[in-house]
Amino acid sequence: MASGGIASELYKYALANDVPVMATKFSREQGVCFCEVKQDKDLTWARDSKYVFSFLKNAFSYYESQIKKEHYYIFIGLPC
Repeated sequence: MASGGIASELYKYALANDVPVMATKFSREQGVCFCEVKQDKDLTWARDSKYVFSFLKNAFSYYESQIKKEHYYIFIGLPC
């Protein structure tokens, strides 16, 4: 697991407790962007370190909708 594994554990917690969470994912078309982690198999791409700039555009609108629901959420957007 990358970065000591703390992000993976937070993603697992989020999935088990219905907490909205996004993670960075590499796409050949878009580069590194934020995508929703919806199921355990998403942890494969979510936990890998990406040492490049990531696009936050879709993350802002996603979390804005979660904040309006007064729901807990997790955001990990810092570099390693």
